[in-house]
Amino acid sequence: MREQANLLLGKIDRYIAAPLNQDVATRLFDNRNGIVKLLSILDQKHFSAAFVGKIGAGKTSAICRVSGLQYEGIDNEPVDVLKTGAGRTTVCEVAVEYAARYSIKVDPVQEDEIQRFVRNFADFIWTKAHKSVADEDEGGNLLSEELTRCIRNMLGLIIEKKKEDGKWRSNDKALEFSKDCKSVEEVYDLMSSCLALEARTETELWPNPEESRCWQGWLKENFARINDGKNKAVSIPTRITIRGPFPLMRGDIVWSIVDTRGIDSYIHREDIRRTLDTEGIFPIICSSFVDAPDADCRSFYELGVELGLGRRVARDVTLLILDKNESDKVADIDSDIEDVEDRKSIGRSIREDQVSNKISHEYKISPNIITFDSRIDSGSEIWDALESRRIAYITSKSNDLETLLSASEELLSAEVIKAEAFEHDIHNLVSQWRKSADARSPDWTNFGEYIKSVFSATHHRTLAASIDRRGSWYNLNVYEAINQRARSSAVKFCISEIVELKNSLALLRGKYPEFANQIDALESQCTTEFDSFSAYVGDIAKEHWIEQVMTFLYIWNSMASEWGQGSGYKARVIEHWMDWIKLDKSVSIHNSLLRRIASAWGRVLAEAQS
Repeated sequence: MREQANLLLGKIDRYIAAPLNQDVATRLFDNRNGIVKLLSILDQKHFSAAFVGKIGAGKTSAICRVSGLQYEGIDNEPVDVLKTGAGRTTVCEVAVEYAARYSIKVDPVQEDEIQRFVRNFADFIWTKAHKSVADEDEGGNLLSEELTRCIRNMLGLIIEKKKEDGKWRSNDKALEFSKDCKSVEEVYDLMSSCLALEARTETELWPNPEESRCWQGWLKENFARINDGKNKAVSIPTRITIRGPFPLMRGDIVWSIVDTRGIDSYIHREDIRRTLDTEGIFPIICSSFVDAPDADCRSFYELGVELGLGRRVARDVTLLILDKNESDKVADIDSDIEDVEDRKSIGRSIREDQVSNKISHEYKISPNIITFDSRIDSGSEIWDALESRRIAYITSKSNDLETLLSASEELLSAEVIKAEAFEHDIHNLVSQWRKSADARSPDWTNFGEYIKSVFSATHHRTLAASIDRRGSWYNLNVYEAINQRARSSAVKFCISEIVELKNSLALLRGKYPEFANQIDALESQCTTEFDSFSAYVGDIAKEHWIEQVMTFLYIWNSMASEWGQGSGYKARVIEHWMDWIKLDKSVSIHNSLLRRIASAWGRVLAEAQS
């Protein structure tokens, strides 16, 4: 196909250099750009698999299994190189990449954000010492368990466990540390001085030759120390990359594996949205066996549909059901079947059918499912699933390329008069749709109403951490929530427009059968234009809110002042928020955003019309 494409590109270039018809030349120029882009995609050799799932689902163990980061421990039990546990273990996103040498690369958190972490921790310790507030209480700790553990270790203010009189007792060194302080500012200043951030400058670690011979132990120990804040030369990581000669080369394809932060009941995060948006990244959605498909797994499919990415989800996503020795205990297995392996096989089949039916019914997507036990199943099962997804992706791009090649051949070989008539009808079709579409510009309710529901559904600690950062917190980013809400609204708005255009193009197929492939390419282009509009709406809504709302300190300060004022925190925050939404300033911010969206709507299909 590449040889055919190169020959056709030469023909297109010659036509564009001496066009018989300018409209046809413009169409061929667009086709040429599409052909070149698709050829580049087909040449792609680097891909990623991103594991997504709730905290404690077991995705890290699956990653270790598939990446060669497991080894046999005592009693032949598998040991994961990357630290795992019952949940809330990994402090940040972790990637595994192929390299000739073993190393651990750290992307550190910005220093001002680390100081904010310390400020949050100091505030909590001071409040705990003086008001006996626990971590989970309103007015308690804003930081997650994994971040708190990291900060405590960096400061040397851990909670010690000692056995006295046969009982284990806890001693919080941070509380002891703050006893002699006269104010929270003094606690903060002392903690800041203990951090010694000026010494935490290392961003990549390599084993020496002797350590390289026992690389599993070196990686396990050093990864854990970095993740827990125990390496005094390394700052808090925002991303850890494990590099080495791992089994990530599959033929001439090189893979990287990403372990995303565990989902903590909130799916609308920027990293998850970017995973969905980026072709060449193949999401693996992890669900525990007992709960499959669990709420976070379903939320991922729902998010994909809301963002207009249903086709990509159906093609590229794998649903990984993590079996922790549970499949033989499914209630629907006939009691007469006693062989454990048979029971496991039947149990897995039953659960996969249940999950498939549920996802298909709720989201109109037939999921690609595999069930996997990280202790005993071969990593090749996941690799086979990934290769299947990659082949489906490449096949779809090959089909798109074939359509564009055929479409270009149609235009090049057509009679000039027929091509002119076709381009004239296309121009009229888009112009007529454009005139009718102008009367249907988006007119949406203030997106702040949606944020009220987000606040209401968010854990009070996460909400307070976000408000403390004027809405910008990785686990609740108000501006990312606005992005996804605006984009979802745009996707719904465009559905009827896409149907109308497809119906009009179907009529042209009957009139111009000789341009069938060009009409298919146009339909694909129109759909892409609407998708791009929806994504752009999300981007400009996020940008607009960051510019206009993040800087409106009054609302953030008023909500922040409610933390630690007793029960009913969320209700008071929401009351402040709703009062602000009704202000003229808030209405003005929303109306100016709608004008920007309307302007973008006016440019949809501009390329198709040309």
